[in-house]
Amino acid sequence: MEISEKMKMKEHKKRMIANQRQKKQAGLDNILLTIKKEIAELVDEKTSENSFCGTFSSLYSPIPPLTSPSSSFWSCIPSPCTPDQAVLDTSTASHKLLRGEEARQTKYRKKLQMKVQCGDITEEEKEQLLQKFGRKNLKDDKGGNEGMDSFSLLNASRGLRKRQQVENIASLFQMFGERKVVVDFGSGSGNLCLALASFYKNTTFVFADQNLESLEILSNRARQGGLTNVRVKTFSFNIDNLEDFIAELVEELGSSFDLGIGLHCCGRFTDLVMEVSRLAKADCVVVPCCNGKIGKDTDDKDEENAKLNNYPRSAFLSSLITRAEYLQVSRAADDENNYEAKCLIEYDRARWARENGYHVSLLRMEPVEATPKHHVLYCQFKKQ
Repeated sequence: MEISEKMKMKEHKKRMIANQRQKKQAGLDNILLTIKKEIAELVDEKTSENSFCGTFSSLYSPIPPLTSPSSSFWSCIPSPCTPDQAVLDTSTASHKLLRGEEARQTKYRKKLQMKVQCGDITEEEKEQLLQKFGRKNLKDDKGGNEGMDSFSLLNASRGLRKRQQVENIASLFQMFGERKVVVDFGSGSGNLCLALASFYKNTTFVFADQNLESLEILSNRARQGGLTNVRVKTFSFNIDNLEDFIAELVEELGSSFDLGIGLHCCGRFTDLVMEVSRLAKADCVVVPCCNGKIGKDTDDKDEENAKLNNYPRSAFLSSLITRAEYLQVSRAADDENNYEAKCLIEYDRARWARENGYHVSLLRMEPVEATPKHHVLYCQFKKQ
């Protein structure tokens, strides 16, 4: 009898969870449908939404390939600045970091070996996974145990995708023109813009990040690549210091920036990049990610940050849905991998940019496998 009651409780709990999911999905569907109807009316008025075909994804156009073969582009990029050729060794990284990487790779190999022993994967599948996602210690190819620890900077899978991401942004440079000063916000170790800096040598690239370890790797890679048009800047961005960042650039370079790039700036960091670009009256390219983090940041309740915490971002979407409904959509975009929800969140950012003096191109990377977060907003500031 007791077992039967427990089974009934479990089944009841499952039904409750399923009902909650259905209600949540119905609410999300209703939100998306309401906004689609509004955009359809804009299409009838022959506005910039005339590409809308009933889905938010139809608003985004593919980025065209490089006009010259990609092989010509990469032939100009030195190995240390090429994402799938760069190496982590004692000339680019600390001994502590290299020891940590060796420990991670050892743990990954043991994990795969355990799966082989449990019969989950074959030995051949293990080797394929190691080749694709692992990072081999290159010292094994250079002299056994006497060699120094040395790893590829990225695994094979990520290295390929990063090359594709670089090619997409390089294509935008061909479309919209080279710039004088470009800021790579949240640059990490430079996997995007070191390649661009190698090709566009008349442009000064400022790499801004708060991670000192990543910036050290970046600086060493730039030095090995012989780059002289690179500036490295340690900075932790928040809504209160954006103008300080611009002022520091003017003091250091004699001018502000004219293009900001934010590749996979998590959550509301993308909105900070767009805001600082607006303040500088600069163009910007953003490839947002982790929208589910919006509303979860520790300082979201800080009244001083109310300006950036206005979600939806645009007046257009704010007139249609509440902040709570927006957060429901943003979390569906991440937690539930709802593609239409993701397209809508980035459309909201595009509308905000238009309302703040930008012409916006809604784009997507090609191939879309270059990154799951492949939506690109290219915002061109309208000069007075």
